[in-house]
Amino acid sequence: LGNIALHSGDMPEAEKWFSEAREIDAEHPAVLLAWGRLLAAQGKAETDENRSKAQLQQAREFLEKSKIKGEDSATIHSELGDIYFRLSMWDKAAAAYEEALRLRRRRNDWRRILGQAYAQLGRIRAAERKFREVLAFSPDDVEAWRGLQSIGKKY
Repeated sequence: LGNIALHSGDMPEAEKWFSEAREIDAEHPAVLLAWGRLLAAQGKAETDENRSKAQLQQAREFLEKSKIKGEDSATIHSELGDIYFRLSMWDKAAAAYEEALRLRRRRNDWRRILGQAYAQLGRIRAAERKFREVLAFSPDDVEAWRGLQSIGKKY
């Protein structure tokens, strides 16, 4: 129920359910994943940049701990990729999104973000390849077009 609340943007309701799960087994990988996702969502919603970064760092700790304890899903990798991307940790963001895409290949949004991470790392050919893959599946993806333009390429 906490995941449903989180997806619908009801942070207090999600926190209520995740707190109950945490009381049962705070170190379970799924509980750590859920808590990390909640903190990440709260960090994205935060308007104060310092508080936002602190929440994202805390979310990162929960997600990394979940991964260490055995969580290995596209969700954990994409969440970590998003956190790393927001914290400008480009190499880790790229690695996390590569793994997420290996587990769930049909996610064009992850492919686009991976292209952006590659561009930030200066891996222009890899970035171009990812942006072109996005456009092959979705020719009207404006962000992929902008990504190609940002690295000096045309479609």
